[in-house]
Amino acid sequence: PAPHEDRVALNDGRVLLRRSAPIAGSDGVSRVWTFRDITREEQALAALREREEQLRHAQEIAHLGSFDWNPDSGELRWSDEHFRLWGLEPSVATPDYTLFRAGIHPHDVARVEEALQAAIKGGRWYDCKHRVVWPDGNVRHVHGRGEVLFDADRRAVRMLGTVECITERVAAE
Repeated sequence: PAPHEDRVALNDGRVLLRRSAPIAGSDGVSRVWTFRDITREEQALAALREREEQLRHAQEIAHLGSFDWNPDSGELRWSDEHFRLWGLEPSVATPDYTLFRAGIHPHDVARVEEALQAAIKGGRWYDCKHRVVWPDGNVRHVHGRGEVLFDADRRAVRMLGTVECITERVAAE
């Protein structure tokens, strides 16, 4: 028999993690059961899921996306709203620098790359307004902001930031 694991909800609200493992003995195979109280872990996970949902909803309302980029490895993560600001469905594509750059209006690419490089080369802060061209040709205005984090050798290892839709503001101006 294979090991087994499940959760047991008790009447008093506690949650136990129940694990069993087969033990071979001279009289055959029996099981050893262990129980661990995981109530606090379950509560913490529920609270985290609730906070993530609140953040997702707030970003959607504000038309504010977030990103986490490692300039060295190229690893990039976008919030669902960041995908939408690029005219894409969330998680349809894996974000990378190529996808980011492809969405930037051709006349704004040099300015965006200059601002990114200035931040990465020690400026620490990224702040750039530019246009995004959606796959359907729609053009939107965004304001990207970020902070570059450096390691002990002053290499840029991470940029955390936001991108906000400012199309309506630009049109009003």
